[in-house]
Amino acid sequence: MEGMERKIQGFFKEVEMIRYGRLEREELGKTCRQCLNQKYHLRLKPKDCEYLGFKHPCSCCGEKKNIVAGIRSRARWKIFFGWKR
Repeated sequence: MEGMERKIQGFFKEVEMIRYGRLEREELGKTCRQCLNQKYHLRLKPKDCEYLGFKHPCSCCGEKKNIVAGIRSRARWKIFFGWKR
């Protein structure tokens, strides 16, 4: 049983959980959807996001892409429960 607990704890340390407020402060307006999905293990689709008016360089990958300005309210649950297992 002890070994199983360690594996579970180790798994959750690998996945960086995030709250919407922190995401809004630190990432939104600077990062593309693909980088958000990769960094926080989310499953955001293009229809889940609100984008800036035109393409900007992403702070993560450096490519000129559509930058996420916000996440629609109907998709915010993905931040809490949508991380990949």
